[in-house]
Amino acid sequence: MLSTVLPSTWSKMGLGVAVSFAMFGLSGILFPRHAAESAFGIVSEPEPAAGVPSKSAAVLLPPLIGVRDLAIAATLVMLYHRRLSWEMGFVVVLRTVFCAADTVLIAKQKSMREGLLASSGLIAWLVIGFGLMSTSSAPL
Repeated sequence: MLSTVLPSTWSKMGLGVAVSFAMFGLSGILFPRHAAESAFGIVSEPEPAAGVPSKSAAVLLPPLIGVRDLAIAATLVMLYHRRLSWEMGFVVVLRTVFCAADTVLIAKQKSMREGLLASSGLIAWLVIGFGLMSTSSAPL
């Protein structure tokens, strides 16, 4: 099945994965409280007093995760422009390790239904990653 799809189609799907990583990253950086609550069900503490920085995980972690996702998106775009499909697929497949951990957290924090929904995205990214890897041979 993977070999029946054109290599250019796999590359475009890989670019779509890069866009989704960029969007996740930007949402974590720009809207950390909303990202933490909507994605993981982590409810943030009330706003701290003026001049007192918040130490809430809902405020501190999403921007860090966002930077990670933006770095992965930039890596995928660079690999796309260099036409390195196998390497692009490898990055996507490796990134699903983080997605699996996120999926477990979502299922625990929110619901099994939300966890299964996240799992479907994880499976789609795995298929795209392996599809990219199947379009060219592994580097030596």
